[in-house]
Amino acid sequence: MKTITFLLMYYKPENHTINYVYNPIINDYIKQGYRVNIIVPNPTRGLSRAKIKEYQNKAEEKIDENLLLYRVNCFTYKRYNKFNLLLRYLSVSSRCARKLKKIKSDIVFLQTSPPIFYAYKASKIAKKKNISIVYNVQDIYPDNIFKENKLLYKIIDHYQKKTLNNADVITTLSDDMKNTLLKKGEFKNKIKIIPNPVTFKVDQYNKQLLEKVSIDYSFKKDKINVVYAGNMGYLQDIDVIISAAKKVFKKTNKYNFILIGEGAQKERLNKEVKSLNNENIKIYNMAPMELSPYIYKLADYNVISLLPNVIYTACPLKTAMIIEADKKVIACVDKDSEYVKELNEKVKELIVISNRNAEKLAKELIKRLKSNEE
Repeated sequence: MKTITFLLMYYKPENHTINYVYNPIINDYIKQGYRVNIIVPNPTRGLSRAKIKEYQNKAEEKIDENLLLYRVNCFTYKRYNKFNLLLRYLSVSSRCARKLKKIKSDIVFLQTSPPIFYAYKASKIAKKKNISIVYNVQDIYPDNIFKENKLLYKIIDHYQKKTLNNADVITTLSDDMKNTLLKKGEFKNKIKIIPNPVTFKVDQYNKQLLEKVSIDYSFKKDKINVVYAGNMGYLQDIDVIISAAKKVFKKTNKYNFILIGEGAQKERLNKEVKSLNNENIKIYNMAPMELSPYIYKLADYNVISLLPNVIYTACPLKTAMIIEADKKVIACVDKDSEYVKELNEKVKELIVISNRNAEKLAKELIKRLKSNEE
């Protein structure tokens, strides 16, 4: 029986959306007859202090006959700040990668969280042990955080290239991301494009649940509901939606903006929304994954927004669910990207707005409202 070892950043009881991507892959390997090991740091995300402390004492868990979990105790901070987060990332990268030395494995599955050093250190160990390496690139660092002329970019990119060279198979999410990776070296023969699947699929929508979600998240039947649901980090540029909403409200009260999610910018965005003092824009905490298909289905417009060039280094996890919902989509994304071309072929109606252009977004919404009223 062959063994594959996954080096992950999150696992139960942490309820991270990436679990919805990796859990089906793990289950598929088990169905194919593999024994699966998972190496993961002690859980912290979204957990109480008591729960964090409880899991610091759990080192090994047999989840299933062919699924073994190794929890590695890493640096755990009590107060969030960027320096503590960096220490956590470095600790995870070093300690979890070292755990691979003690485990027998035929294949190792690496991924991109935390950035670079986790995958790089594990790939070095795997190479020395003659273990085949699958490198799943969900985000391309350092391209998505630094400009190429920066010293930090050059340092981190050096390790990214080494990891890519060490890998036997590289999987990524889109043609745009593949093209970015190909700029780093001759990897064409080992790159496979495997888009993330629908993270939670509904075969038939429950009418009562649709109504409940509609009420809970302030969908309005007499308004046009514009929805952003997803991560609220810096790269997602939620400001373009809020700025557009301000401009729209000066012209009409026919639109209702609903923002749902969590992330580094959430607190600031929450204050911004409250300062508008308008009942037609609200911000909510991240919804449970099982409600996401309902939220996207209830929307008149689902919004995908990113800072310039980010689409060449990452692909929004929610894309497949938004396509599945079969509603109109607003994409504030690089117009020339392959992502936009593919999205245009798959959604009901696509409005493409250049990145950070709140003025154009507001004008487009007003124009469409007038067209509907004529």
